[in-house]
Amino acid sequence: MPRYPNVWFYVDSSIVNKYREALCLITYSLEKYCHIVDDFSLYYRLPRLLFGFFSEGCNMEARRKKLQPYTDLSNPHLSHDHQLHVRYYFSDLVRNKLEKVKLDINGKGFYFYRLALSVHYEVGVENKNHPYVEFCPICGRTGEYDVEIDRNNVDKDICRKIHDPLGVELLLKSTIRGRGVSDDMGKRVRFIEEMKKDYDLDIYILNPKQEDINTPKVGCILVKHKK
Repeated sequence: MPRYPNVWFYVDSSIVNKYREALCLITYSLEKYCHIVDDFSLYYRLPRLLFGFFSEGCNMEARRKKLQPYTDLSNPHLSHDHQLHVRYYFSDLVRNKLEKVKLDINGKGFYFYRLALSVHYEVGVENKNHPYVEFCPICGRTGEYDVEIDRNNVDKDICRKIHDPLGVELLLKSTIRGRGVSDDMGKRVRFIEEMKKDYDLDIYILNPKQEDINTPKVGCILVKHKK
């Protein structure tokens, strides 16, 4: 994958028996509580079906679409809605025996199974402007995200510097730029906080300083036990 995974789930090994169960718990929970599903069109799926090709080397992908519709009255062709796009990574963790880790919590050691995700917030894939409208007030270069972009690599640079941190914010805090998010019907949508109804979670958003972590924000969710 081109970027460091920006969301990591850690599942307490006391609530699941195997790594496969941890994977099912997280993917099922994101579908149940966050409505993140693989509902891409057949055209989008064809490379995977025919050649086993998954974008950016992921094992699975899913999304929550039709969020925050944006209408540009001056330039109607730039109007679009948004999607939270999620890619799952786990096979390399298993292959390198990194899927289980011991964490020190309050001076005690606990074992967790972990799953890596790449999440980003972008123009919906069905829209001709996908993946971005550069000066969209929701997903573009405005406000705190009015950042310098490499003009030779616009798509990837906007994703890394803007869409990635927006994806972390939305999944973990249910906000974009600090404000609540609605779907195309005007209904307020919520994400990981919905999972708190049934699970004890610790949620963190970090600003990594390591040079080899090429994404500005990383989210970590510890799933400690079921309520």
